[in-house]
Amino acid sequence: MPRPRLLVAALGCATALRLPWRRPAPQLLPPVPQIFTPDDSRPVVLFDGECNLCNRGVNLLLDRDRCDDDERGNLRVAALQSGVGRTLCARLPPDQYAKAVDAETGAYKSIVVQGAREAWVGSAAVLKIGRQLRGPLGWLAALGSFVPRLVLDPAYGFVSRRRKLWFGESDQCRVWDDDWEQRFVDDAVLRGDPG
Repeated sequence: MPRPRLLVAALGCATALRLPWRRPAPQLLPPVPQIFTPDDSRPVVLFDGECNLCNRGVNLLLDRDRCDDDERGNLRVAALQSGVGRTLCARLPPDQYAKAVDAETGAYKSIVVQGAREAWVGSAAVLKIGRQLRGPLGWLAALGSFVPRLVLDPAYGFVSRRRKLWFGESDQCRVWDDDWEQRFVDDAVLRGDPG
């Protein structure tokens, strides 16, 4: 019976060493109890509040959210420049943080979706958002999930680097409406004020 023991030992070594054929476990993020609570654990979309393309994307998200998991919408939003945005970016793993924030200039270079225990950056964030939208955009995101990251990430990076040149910049985002309090995460939540 030495062969089963040898197999168990080999599998144990592969697990301990994280050999390439073993898929790594997802990195779980530390909790942020002020933002993600049992009453509201919807993911937060962090967007560049100064980018017109990003602002248009947020307007589209607010208008087309499927709202099937929560009548308040499946996603919440906050600007990367806000206190909430900076707090949530700070908890990203280093590799995702490098994709979202330029190390030299501190400029935001990617959209981020933060859940209570995981995050999506760049093309993964766009697909995560797209799957929460009604109609053709949701279907397109579902199809996009089959496109390899080797193609999606460079395409996302190409548009992201040129977005302000092509679409311009703005110092304001969506005008106040009835959904504001339920959809936008205000910095007051960091002080323990829920609303």
